[in-house]
Amino acid sequence: MRPVTLTISLMVLATILVGCETSETAQRAPASVEVVTPDPGPSERQEMPTAAPYRPEQKPPRPTAPPPPPPPPPPPPPPPPPPAMVEDEPDWSTGYGEYGDAGSEWGYSDEEDAYENEASAPADEIDDIRELYADDPAMLELLAALEEGDFSDLEATAAGPGYSETCQAEISAPRTLLVTCTDMNAETFTQATHRIDGDLITTLDALAIDLAGDGYEVGIVEKPLCFWSETVTLDDAQLIRPCPEWDYRYSELAAEAANDFDSGRIAHHAPEQMVLGQPYFLEVAIQPLQRNTSEAEADESLRGIMGTGLAPGSSESAMSLRFDTVRASQVMTASASGEGYDFVATTPSEQPVLPGSPTLWQWQVTPRQAGTPNLTFTVSETVDVNGERFARAVKTIPLSIKVTSIEELLVDPGPVAEATSVASRSPAPEADMASTLSGANTLLAPTNASNPSTLSSPADIANAATGLLPDTEIAGCTWVAGPNADRQAMVLSNLAYTPPVSRLTVTHDDGDRITAALTGVGFSVLQCEDLGQRQTVRALSLLGRMAKARKDAGAYPVTFFYYSGHGVNVDGTNFILPTDIPGASPDDIRDFGVSFEQIFNRVSTTVAPTSFIVFDACRTVMDDQSRGLMRAYSPVGWASGVFQAFATEPGKTAADDGVYSEELSALISTLDDPANVVFKRVQDAVAARTGQKQRPIYTDGTTGGDFYFVQDSN
Repeated sequence: MRPVTLTISLMVLATILVGCETSETAQRAPASVEVVTPDPGPSERQEMPTAAPYRPEQKPPRPTAPPPPPPPPPPPPPPPPPPAMVEDEPDWSTGYGEYGDAGSEWGYSDEEDAYENEASAPADEIDDIRELYADDPAMLELLAALEEGDFSDLEATAAGPGYSETCQAEISAPRTLLVTCTDMNAETFTQATHRIDGDLITTLDALAIDLAGDGYEVGIVEKPLCFWSETVTLDDAQLIRPCPEWDYRYSELAAEAANDFDSGRIAHHAPEQMVLGQPYFLEVAIQPLQRNTSEAEADESLRGIMGTGLAPGSSESAMSLRFDTVRASQVMTASASGEGYDFVATTPSEQPVLPGSPTLWQWQVTPRQAGTPNLTFTVSETVDVNGERFARAVKTIPLSIKVTSIEELLVDPGPVAEATSVASRSPAPEADMASTLSGANTLLAPTNASNPSTLSSPADIANAATGLLPDTEIAGCTWVAGPNADRQAMVLSNLAYTPPVSRLTVTHDDGDRITAALTGVGFSVLQCEDLGQRQTVRALSLLGRMAKARKDAGAYPVTFFYYSGHGVNVDGTNFILPTDIPGASPDDIRDFGVSFEQIFNRVSTTVAPTSFIVFDACRTVMDDQSRGLMRAYSPVGWASGVFQAFATEPGKTAADDGVYSEELSALISTLDDPANVVFKRVQDAVAARTGQKQRPIYTDGTTGGDFYFVQDSN
């Protein structure tokens, strides 16, 4: 009888060291199996059957070359004594057949000395490996177990010592490798592409060294890599090895795992108030939840596709998105319905839902009925029943949105009777203001002009009725008339805040620059400073009334709203902060701030075919004792027909140093390019001046052709 464990164990160890074993390898058999059999006599020897290697299910069997025939038997010896009654078992020789080293054979030896010589070579190999891994206790323990054939004291491992993740590379496209790695403990997959630079084998070797990690030089591998191909051979490779033919293809397993989901995160957004006849873009999106995907990761992905993604590492809140977890399938449908609305779908109703990426549905929704008409989103999964497809609802989202006519929205509520004075700079004398604004005509709003009947002359009344002059006076605002009556703007700069909201320093300078730039390209500007909430809404309504009067007269007005001051995002809604806000809590901001919706609904396409809303407002809001309030604007996805611009990226703050207004005012005045190109140049200039610390963003939702600030003199 003789043990054969050592030889087989060395074969397993060699496979571990080249790094192409996987969890399936570890699961198919113990690292070694001790097989002890009596040495049969010559008459009992029979042809040794080929050992059947492990084959995973659904894998075609690997062709196995038959073993060489045994040597011819020696001359018959004298009759041996009767052997003991034991079960016949095959005896393993030192050869490995097709799976062994080149030149190995199946063979048998009757001489004990020959067997001892065979066993001494593997023992020498173990000594060499032990010397190489002298500083690796886990490897030394494994070597001792291999030598003794006893693995009872070893901890189970899926991939051998030193790593739990293995990788496969394959050619997925011309000059491109797809690398798929599996974490055998978590049973998850990750994938990445890698360009083939020059020679394939050189690229693979470099990639294998990179995945192996810092311990490669001393033989410690973090992520072993093998190459999978049915056509390409690696004849001259030094490091990379082919993946075993019996192993699974990781890319196929990753694809199967990716399709394994039955739920998803869903998000939707919509404004709280709509204007009658104003189109809005409303959206619903779903992101599948997989085994290795958290809800937070899915929500972040949804924010990105719905135009409300935050800067990396930001803890700020995005726009008004509402999230929920629903049942999901590989094909889903979504619909929007409701009496009192017109719906135009901009995406297919039925769409595939793919793992790893969100699926978006969008509708252009135009309210046609004032009040609170019902609006409902319905999301359904598509199921097959007896060969027929049915939609089964998984989520119904009812919305209650207030719909108001533009006329009602633009009514001037008048000043508050008990209003206290609001801190603001005194208007400059007319001559000085004219000089500041490069010769623009400056006209202070008429005194006591709360309605057209109090205007100073019939001509003023007529001009107010057609949107050429303001029809009311607003404390803190100055009307600066420009040469083009159909270009109308409001510039608001807030500076004089009181704690806990921090006071600013240069916002009035921002307002002066933008006012001068706009009047220089033909705009009439309502320039306002340090307004309270009520006065801000009144000024916005005034701009809207003037633009609507021009539109009703058959003109095509353009509105431009610029704000410099504190701006925040609370519970997904963007706000500008008036100077009379009493506190800095989220409730204070919701109650006393002015929301993006209030601005958009008064100056958007309902009153002007082309509208610009520019926020130079993403500054740090709180004093040190009031940290924690969200402070970042985010683009609003439902705003239709409006050009939105922001002084910095969502989730970041802009410095109170005038850089954005300096670049914007200079380029508005000089570039004869379309508006979107002008704002792109502003983006690049601010990013360059701040060392990429502040990068403005913009979204162009306008339609009907390009708008040019600098008009052709011809």
